[in-house]
Amino acid sequence: MDEVLKVFRVVAPEFANLTDEEVTELLELFAPMVSKKTFGRQYNLALAYFVAHIISLNNVYTTAQGASSDASVAGVR
Repeated sequence: MDEVLKVFRVVAPEFANLTDEEVTELLELFAPMVSKKTFGRQYNLALAYFVAHIISLNNVYTTAQGASSDASVAGVR
């Protein structure tokens, strides 16, 4: 996971506030959802982007929960 973590740090600098341990835990958790066969040499990049996407979605959801009593996301009701 060290190589994927390095890629993650390059492609997702907006998550610098997360520790290596937190990111590695997420990479390990979501690794089975990204196909090594499909992505081949680009597997590390695909996994890094996928985890960044998951974190982004979680941040959007969390922000929307705090901003609205009806739990609308990004202004969509």
